Amino acid sequence: MPEELPTITLENGLVIHFYDQSNRYFGDFHRVCIKVSIALPQDLEISVDLSETGCFERTLEKMGVPSADLDTVRNALIDAFLTTSRAYLERPDFPEQLLRKMQQDKKPPTLFRGRNI
Repeated sequence: MPEELPTITLENGLVIHFYDQSNRYFGDFHRVCIKVSIALPQDLEISVDLSETGCFERTLEKMGVPSADLDTVRNALIDAFLTTSRAYLERPDFPEQLLRKMQQDKKPPTLFRGRNI
C-alpha cells in the first residue's frame, strides 16, 4: 500500500500529494517510486462533470538505490520536482489551463457505425 508523504498547497490552490510506492527488487537494491498527484482547487472542480477527477499524476523514479540511501533519494526526487516545476505550477492561471487541458483530453465516446446491435 502506498505511503502518503506530506502534501504541499500552492498559493493558487493546487494541492500536490506525494505517495511513496517504492519496493525492493533485488538484494539490498530498491526502486524508489514517488507518485505525484496534483489536485485542482475545489472551486474549479464544480464546473466539471462528476466523472472528471480533477487531478493529474506524474511518477518520479530511480532504480538501484541501497537501503541506506532510501530517504535521501526520496527527498532528492521530490526536491528536484519542486525546483523544476513549482514556479510554473504556482502561476495564478495554471489551474484554469490545467482544467481546459483535461477537458480537451477527454476521449469522445466510442461509436459503433455500420453495426447492427
